[in-house]
Amino acid sequence: MRTQDIKMNDILNSRGSKLIIGDNQRYYKWLRKECKQLLNDILKYAKYKPYWIGFIMTKVTTYNDMNISDGQQRITTFSLIYNAIKNVILSTRKFKNNDDLTNFAQQINETFIIDKFSNHPIYRTKNRLILRKGDNDSYEDIINNQIKIDNNDNITKNYYFFYNFFKKKTKEELYEIINILENVFVTHVFVEVPDNEYLIFKSLNSTGRELTPGEVIKNSIFNVIQENGCKHDLIEKVNKIEINSLRNIDNCLRYWYYVTAKKWLSSKNRDVFISEITRYIENNNITSVVNSLYNFSELYNQILTLTYENDKINSFLKRSIRDNNNYNILIFDVLSNNVLTVEQKLRILEIGENIFFRKWICGHGFLQYTFINVLKKTLEQEGDIFENFIKVIKEIPGTTWGPNVYNSIPTDKEFIDSFKERDLYAHAITSSWKKYIFNALENSINGFKTKEYIDIYEMMSNGKISIEHIIPQTPTKEWENILKDDTDEVYKKYIHTIGNLTITGYNSEYSNKSFTVKKEMVGGFKDSSFKLNILLSEYENFTKKELLERQNFLSHVAIQRWSLNL
Repeated sequence: MRTQDIKMNDILNSRGSKLIIGDNQRYYKWLRKECKQLLNDILKYAKYKPYWIGFIMTKVTTYNDMNISDGQQRITTFSLIYNAIKNVILSTRKFKNNDDLTNFAQQINETFIIDKFSNHPIYRTKNRLILRKGDNDSYEDIINNQIKIDNNDNITKNYYFFYNFFKKKTKEELYEIINILENVFVTHVFVEVPDNEYLIFKSLNSTGRELTPGEVIKNSIFNVIQENGCKHDLIEKVNKIEINSLRNIDNCLRYWYYVTAKKWLSSKNRDVFISEITRYIENNNITSVVNSLYNFSELYNQILTLTYENDKINSFLKRSIRDNNNYNILIFDVLSNNVLTVEQKLRILEIGENIFFRKWICGHGFLQYTFINVLKKTLEQEGDIFENFIKVIKEIPGTTWGPNVYNSIPTDKEFIDSFKERDLYAHAITSSWKKYIFNALENSINGFKTKEYIDIYEMMSNGKISIEHIIPQTPTKEWENILKDDTDEVYKKYIHTIGNLTITGYNSEYSNKSFTVKKEMVGGFKDSSFKLNILLSEYENFTKKELLERQNFLSHVAIQRWSLNL
């Protein structure tokens, strides 16, 4: 290994070589805040003296290119900066008629962005920087000035940040910025053949933005592949695994390891997470490991993107809990099983969903252990997996609190009592959970699994409807007169509970208006097509009495929807 302090501009001006983002690198992940911080620091400090921004690690390839093992975030960001400066000069009226600046823009293009004399045997593009697939498509669009309107990736967003920043500058300020950029230095680490690139990479990254556990493990996989002969098809599969995981390889690895090794690793203990999975990879055949992880990543992608191959299961996933890792333990375990039939899988998932939702409503902690223990006990027994699952579920006690709360299932009474009082709007509830709950209730009022399914989840996601507080969140004199002595109690205890919540497409029109106006106006509760508003259209007024009546009605719907009839 050799090192040299060098200008960042000299890295970008690669002089006949391509700068290639190695397969062991993450995708471009910098956000606007990191770009803004880097730019502010450079303009503040590099104005007066050389400013060092970290390490760039490269390894020379067969064709004398520089394969970037560390520093791709900074190199890509600097390339975006120079693309933005060039395009601002060539497209902005106050700059493009200035011959000095347009000549300088051309110089930037041919020094830092393209190599017009490039005749590479593999990469036909003239671009100096070659990013990973996906990132590279967006980068190509920027260079060719063909940015797609719907591009919403970090490459495009950060480019526009720099473009808009430079566009506001004067000619003199732009010249000054270009001169300041000349004063930015890095330590260039040249990795030679005997060096352990992976260990150097981990060491250098400890000084920069910390790698996620999944990225560290991915690099460990690449290292093992290289030690076993650099099989190109395995490297391609690892790249596809990252794509399949929707760029959250940590989660994909966690579930794969659980399904494969039957051990759940907490995300909170980073070192244990990395060491456990790395040890498993190193102690098993790398081809089998990569193939297993690749096959699981395909399933992982289908589940998360709601494109599972079986229509019945895919339909269930679309209506089910979508954003909770604890419940997903059951989903991945069940759908990875090749012995269960589709109907058995569906029944287990339905039961599991109902158990999980009851426990969540009742405020149980350690939710992930519910299904880990259930499935563990199921698999320990001989015989039919489905029958064993039902048997294990029936043996779980209905005790809510105590040291074994994660091994209990709330009874109907416990569930109803908690459901009535649970804050379903403001406290400890995500947008996805709200959509799930109101979608489930709306489609269960006339019986669970109604054929007249209304996709409330989708309607809330695209903004067509939203949650409405029947008694408004902000008390008015009119509502205080209606609630009378119950005003304080209603606002302290019931304002965000199910009895006071419904769905509507007229939230802004309702505002803080009285109940009578909300009911009788065009688009009011009387006109509503949602079953959740049936009772509301029958009420003359809405006081604590009606709120509790509606609460009881919807609790009855909930106990049927999230039933535990086995």
